[in-house]
Amino acid sequence: MLRSIKNTLKRAEAAAVVEGMLDGLNNPILFSGSAREAAHHAIKLCWHEFSDICEGTQGERPHKASLAAMACLMGAINDKENKAAFMLILGDLLVEVTLKGDYKLSRTDHQLIGMAQGGLEKMMETEEDDLVAEISQLMSDTSM
Repeated sequence: MLRSIKNTLKRAEAAAVVEGMLDGLNNPILFSGSAREAAHHAIKLCWHEFSDICEGTQGERPHKASLAAMACLMGAINDKENKAAFMLILGDLLVEVTLKGDYKLSRTDHQLIGMAQGGLEKMMETEEDDLVAEISQLMSDTSM
């Protein structure tokens, strides 16, 4: 029972981070819908995909910032309508955690942050490739 309470607390802490960052965007073009619902859904996806890590069964329980980072990645992957918003706040969160913040992070946290960063980089490469292909197609269409 205590484990269940701790899991609920950790989910709520990480969801609050994501929700606050989504609310902070204050841009209906980037983000539409309920920040609270989107944050909790992203945390749920993260927890489902990485339950052993999230619950600390493979070591320490992760910090709320590293859980939030992975949740943002899961949001970017699964919420196509708000993909850009999740990618943007994930980038901001990674900068905060890796460069600015004074966080006491465990090995598990570094693992999650590394996974989130790698996922974001891969998504950005894909977006860039898609954009280049789209521009090339437009250029070839206009040169005819």
